[in-house]
Amino acid sequence: MALQPPDILDAHRRILGWHEGTLNIDGDFRPCRFIVDPDSGNPAAPVHSSTFSSPSLVLHLPEDEPEAVHLTLNAREVDPHNHAAADRWSAYFGPHSHNRFAILELESFKRLDSVIDGELARPVHPFRHAEPRLCKSINRDREALADACERFRGTRPLVIAGSPMCVGIDPFGIDVRIAFGVTRLDFDGVAATEDEALVLIDAVFRWTE
Repeated sequence: MALQPPDILDAHRRILGWHEGTLNIDGDFRPCRFIVDPDSGNPAAPVHSSTFSSPSLVLHLPEDEPEAVHLTLNAREVDPHNHAAADRWSAYFGPHSHNRFAILELESFKRLDSVIDGELARPVHPFRHAEPRLCKSINRDREALADACERFRGTRPLVIAGSPMCVGIDPFGIDVRIAFGVTRLDFDGVAATEDEALVLIDAVFRWTE
């Protein structure tokens, strides 16, 4: 991963750090649970049919904070039964009730006075092909994963079937599925390679000992 300016890295970290927001479909505000497609860096989600005909799409992360992130988007429909982003969404949140799924192509990132072109704001995932292997390794000890969630987020999730479960790893942190959604364990640094990710993952779990 090429060295990025601090504002670009901050945009990537903020986009990857959220999985729920409010999608403004030309004035129609709807809750939106989304993942970031590791191949394109774009948000992806099941959506209402009006999303595809709307002249204005903005995802607010979250809606009600002064320093919220605002992502201007363009919706591109993909097959919800035959696309990796839809499979990833289901791994994070379970089956969805919508029959339409979109890659929400990022056109711009805005936060406070900072505006970044969508192409630059799309997070890069340089070790995405190693992600399944890294997740599997973490999920071997779900008690340790629950301990990490407690240290980072303040609440220890119950260890039950399917929870907690590491469902994603990116250069900035770990996504963990818990009983009522997805929580985030942030790295103390940025991983540009699988080896660097292993060091940062180890630090997350050593911190909980």
